[in-house]
Amino acid sequence: MRKQHFIKAAGLMGFLALTSTVAFGLPWDIDMADAQTVKAYEREMTPLPEGVVAQANELSPNAYRQNWVLGTPEGNALTNPVEKNEQSLATGKKMFQVYCAPCHGTGTELGPVSKQYPGIAMLGGANGRLKAIPDGRLYLTIRNGFGLMPSYAYAMNDTEMWSLVHYARTLPQASYTPPAPVEPQ
Repeated sequence: MRKQHFIKAAGLMGFLALTSTVAFGLPWDIDMADAQTVKAYEREMTPLPEGVVAQANELSPNAYRQNWVLGTPEGNALTNPVEKNEQSLATGKKMFQVYCAPCHGTGTELGPVSKQYPGIAMLGGANGRLKAIPDGRLYLTIRNGFGLMPSYAYAMNDTEMWSLVHYARTLPQASYTPPAPVEPQ
């Protein structure tokens, strides 16, 4: 009698063990990595509703800041609200050394990252890109990123980014020269 109970119990345990391991392999055991999801920043965020005041928090230390689209007339027409003085140039130089110099180098020589990833633009000097870029576009490139360059909006506030624009203009041959207006024919 005891032997029969033992055999039944062993059979039941074996059945439960087999069915539970099969359950893990069946299609209904989909983990979260395989589930259909919407990835972060896959869609444009909706603007804040009218009357809402953004509050900074631990996860996003920068409060809501208006953004513009790179290359639009509004974005290119942005003007630097930060006064150009010793303090803003010192802040800009610090930001340049931390965020720009690893790739763009000193402005006339490319940095160590550009040796690994060709296509990084020279900022100053005879072949520099800054002389053809208005301040608003440069600010938005720093803020939103462009091409290989990542966005630095998470790392700098607006004052630091505009100070960086001031400092970048002190690089050799980096002053913006607007194109000559085209006369209608």
